[in-house]
Amino acid sequence: MEELRKELLQHQAHVVDLAKWKMILIGAVAATGLGWSSSIAPSEESGVLLLYCGGFLAAYADVLIYGRLLAIAVLGRFMRQHPVDNPNHQVLQDWEHFGNKVREVGARGISERWAHFASSIVVAVGLPLLARDRYPTEWDTRLVIPALGVVAVVGVFLRFSNARAKLVSNRPLQSSRTEVGAEQTIQSA
Repeated sequence: MEELRKELLQHQAHVVDLAKWKMILIGAVAATGLGWSSSIAPSEESGVLLLYCGGFLAAYADVLIYGRLLAIAVLGRFMRQHPVDNPNHQVLQDWEHFGNKVREVGARGISERWAHFASSIVVAVGLPLLARDRYPTEWDTRLVIPALGVVAVVGVFLRFSNARAKLVSNRPLQSSRTEVGAEQTIQSA
């Protein structure tokens, strides 16, 4: 159980690192797209396209972050459901059960997943608005790029939220594939 706790802490540290790199990457793309870098400013076309792609960068970073958050949820669920005789581990399990109850009543405030989602939506919508302000041009078909970026951010978030809901609930986990077919294949071999 001690190894699982170490793994949990590693995943939490990775989430913080990924969030930091998300901000650095998006900040660099925004500064370059707006022409704020020390190098030569981009052409209007390049600047607009860089800023329009911010949603995709945010969605990619979110995939990595949400993957770590799911790993944390998996570890938490496992630790809640597997009793250990050691009193120290019982305290840890009690803490996990308490945290689960707090989540159920919504007394935790804004969760980390909502903060990541909100920041990604701000990037996916805000950078194209900055592009429109910095490089005023007619509305054109390139606007489909930031629209798809918003769709990517929302899609990644909904997929993660669905997977997370299954893990934090107390319902039994069920596989999406047929276990019976796998058992029959093993028995016939």
